[in-house]
Amino acid sequence: MESSYADSQYALEQQNDDHVDMLSEKMRTLREISVQIGDEVSYQERMLNGMEDDFSKTGDILGTAMRRLNVMARTQSGRWVCALILFVIVTIFYLVFIRRRS
Repeated sequence: MESSYADSQYALEQQNDDHVDMLSEKMRTLREISVQIGDEVSYQERMLNGMEDDFSKTGDILGTAMRRLNVMARTQSGRWVCALILFVIVTIFYLVFIRRRS
């Protein structure tokens, strides 16, 4: 009787050890995944910061261009404004229709 009790205790301890090993392996896997997620978040944050800087620079360039255009529109004749509007329309047409076919 003691032998069967000891055998069942040993079997239960063996099952517990197996479960602990499985849980340890799953925790290692989860840790690796969480580290990879952290790395990806850091990479995405750097990319977004870079995009923010690029948009800021572009906004500054466009602001400068608009100020220059306003000065030019005030000081030049109407021909320059018409030529500028035509240039913008042609550029938009090129970007939208011609580049879409490529």
